[in-house]
This record gives sequence, C-alpha cells and structure tokens, in this order.
Amino acid sequence: MNSPETLVTYKDYTLLESLFRSERNEIKMAKRNSDGQTVILKQSVLLNENISRASKLAHEYEIIKDLNHTGIPKVLDIVYEEKAVTLIQEYIDGSDLKSLFFHKKLTISGV
Repeated sequence: MNSPETLVTYKDYTLLESLFRSERNEIKMAKRNSDGQTVILKQSVLLNENISRASKLAHEYEIIKDLNHTGIPKVLDIVYEEKAVTLIQEYIDGSDLKSLFFHKKLTISGV
C-alpha cells in the first residue's frame, strides 16, 4: 500500500513544508526551481488502480483553471505520474479556516 511518504518528489520543485497529510493525500508547499515561485502541490496516491482520486483532482483542475479571482489560487498545472497525480497551484499567504476557528473569536458583522 502506498502512503504519502512514498509520493513522487518532482525534480522541478524544492519541497518546503508538508501542510496536510492523510493516507491518501498530501498538500505540500514548494518552490518552483525555474523561477523561485512558491506553489502548493496537492498530491493524491493512486491505490490499487483506483482512479477516483485522480479524477477528483482533474475535475478540480477543470473547474478552476480559467477562474480569475483574487480569492482563488490560480491553477498552474496538473501532473500525472505512475502512482500519483499532482495539482499545482499558486501559493496565497493566509490562514486556513480551522486555524481561525480555533485561535480567534469569529463574529458575524451586521447580524
């Protein structure tokens, strides 16, 4: 059984940090070697020839590749390899909702 520790590391990127990891997926922050741009790599392992994970990332790629909004990270590429598929997106600095929820008091203004 493959795990995120065995995922392919792409020669075009220098890994900086693993942001999230499960048995099936890993989200990593990396620098693109060609220009130093910080990117996010969303990587899924294909287990037992199960292509549903690859299909989900491919679907995400198709939905957001042409969107142009400051709140949505731009999709730069999708890479298919033997045992993994990786969606490459621009990195946008900020906090995730989970961190905000547990570390700050959230309010709903205007209610």
